[in-house]
Formats: sequence, C-alpha cells, structure tokens
Amino acid sequence: MMNTPHPPGNEQDILVAGGAGFIGSHLHQQIGGEIFDRRTGQEGLDLALVKERVRGKELVYHLANIPAHRLSVSSPYEVLHNNYLVTLNFAEACRLHDVKMVFASSFGVYGKQPLPFKEDGLLAPTTPYGAGKKACEELLQLYHDLYGMDVIIVRPSNVWGDRDSLHEPLQVLPLWLRKVQAGEELVVHGELTSRDFTHVSDFVAGIRKAAAWKGFEVFNICAGQEIRLLDIARSLTGQVRVEPLPPTEVERWQGDITKARSLLEWQPRVRFWEEFSRYAASRLGRPITVKEV
Repeated sequence: MMNTPHPPGNEQDILVAGGAGFIGSHLHQQIGGEIFDRRTGQEGLDLALVKERVRGKELVYHLANIPAHRLSVSSPYEVLHNNYLVTLNFAEACRLHDVKMVFASSFGVYGKQPLPFKEDGLLAPTTPYGAGKKACEELLQLYHDLYGMDVIIVRPSNVWGDRDSLHEPLQVLPLWLRKVQAGEELVVHGELTSRDFTHVSDFVAGIRKAAAWKGFEVFNICAGQEIRLLDIARSLTGQVRVEPLPPTEVERWQGDITKARSLLEWQPRVRFWEEFSRYAASRLGRPITVKEV
C-alpha cells in the first residue's frame, strides 16, 4: 500500500553512495549532499566506515555497485560479493541510524518475461548480476518488514547520456561510438534484440521523485520504449555484423511506467533519436544526424 509522500531532507542530510560515478554524479550535481564512492578511496565493504558516514543522515541514495551483466557471467564472485555486501552494509547502517534508503536495482531482475515488464511481475534473472540485484531487493524488503526501514527501489534500464564514460564497464552506446570513431565494425547480438534506453536526466528526475515516498515501494524508472539495437547500429555505420544472442542475455526489454506516471507524477521527457544525434555528434567530433531505421 502506498504511503504519504515525505520529502527528502536538506543537502547536508543526504548521502549519495556511488556519487562519483555516471548516474551518481548527475544526481549529486542536482541535489548536493555527501559522496561515498570507491573512486574517492572509500570502501563500501567496510561496515564500520559505512555506519560512520550514514550516521546523522536522513536519506541515502544507494547507487554503489559493479554494473556489469556480462562481467558477472565470467566473474560472478567479484560482482555478487561486492554488490550484495555493499547493500547489506548500507541496509544495516540505515537500520541502526533510522535512515531511508533509495536503492537503484536493475531491469536485470526481470529476465525473459513478456513485455512490458511490470513491477509486480515474476523476477527470473538470467545472469549473476541480475540474481544479485534480486537478492538485494529481497534483503531490503526484509529490512522493511522486520525493522520498519523505509526502502524505495527503482529499476532503471540502460541509462545513457553525458559523462557515461564513468560507467564501468562501458555500456553499448559509448562502446559503439568509440568503435565508429576508430573505424571498427559494430557487432549486434541478435536481430531483434532491443533495450529500453533511459536518459540520465529522466532517471535522475524519477529517482528524486521516488525518494519522496515512505514505506516500501518499487518503481520502474525507464523510458518505456523499446529500441532495437540493430537500428541504432545501422544509423551510425554500414559496418554492422549480427551474431547470435548469448543464452544468458534477454532479447527484448521494455518497462511499464504506469505506476511511476500515476503515483510519482513523473514521465520521461527525452526523445531518444533526437538526443542521440547530439550525443553521438559530441563524441565523434563531427555533426551527425541519426534517424530511426
């Protein structure tokens, strides 16, 4: 059941875990607050340090994780150990100091489900990364149920935009643009493979809206639009090769944003193909107009 909205605190009451990364840096630029990030030498695996930084805060945005589906297949222990333990540490620190958490999960929790993905749908992840996010969500649900901790979960999909070079490892759009700039061929896995590309400005607006709620809630914060990867590749270059989709990857992604539109009064504003032309031109160093194929 939805609770009454409760605005987040002042800048000094907010901690942005992962605030030096791609999404976190955009969020921090808008709301301020303190940054906790491994890039600044802080270690989220140290519970004592996490508790020290959470003390006195009203709200923690938890975006600190290794965001890597494919890396998690080849290095499951590294990804799962880091992402789950960091989440456990922040959950425990928030419990002890009565702090609300907004947790950035992933569309990786859905797996191979009918489109569009809905928040109350079946969760059947196909990679260790997705399984880890699902486990983190279940952990946070328990922290709410057992201890009354306020937890808001947002599920983003393929967030993109300026400063995405801070995303480690690189996602498909910046990776492809580097290859185009180098004159290399683009490889698309699956002719029908699609993703729901969410501009970082839209995601930040959504996560800020979500932070106003109390209790336990889950929101898809995405564009709600299915974009085929092959269309993007062909809009950039004629050097495109299609290979089979790995069995661990989901072919099509699209989220249902009815809940976020209704309850948060939020909706995405960036039109993918218009903004992608500017984005691509800024990286290639030359004017380019990309159009939907």
